[in-house]
Amino acid sequence: MASFPLGKITAQTRTKQRRRFECAMNRTLQELRDIAPFDTGELEQSGAFTRRFNTPSKFGREITFSAEHAVYLDEGTKPHKISVRTARVLANALTGQFFGTEVDHPGSVIHQGWFTDNVGPIFLKHLDACG
Repeated sequence: MASFPLGKITAQTRTKQRRRFECAMNRTLQELRDIAPFDTGELEQSGAFTRRFNTPSKFGREITFSAEHAVYLDEGTKPHKISVRTARVLANALTGQFFGTEVDHPGSVIHQGWFTDNVGPIFLKHLDACG
């Protein structure tokens, strides 16, 4: 989430700052979608503005990636078991390998921080560009 304190500034300056902020947030969301780890496209498509607030003293927006696996990609995972839900066995559709009904996943840190480590610097870069 990002916000801008408005304080006691003129209406014209306030409008300019809001436009600059909106520009930076729109560009930030698009860049985060562009760098999102891609498999099915579900993560990229789930990125959206989920909250907007606008008070006399500040305004802001919140970017959320709502795909079920987004948090696991950002925080990484510890070793865990994966078991079948609807199929009879686990298989790799690309290679045709079958693994049985349960496998030990080694955990993953491959995409760790793709959102939390990037959102601040990306927003600031676009805020400068939108200035």
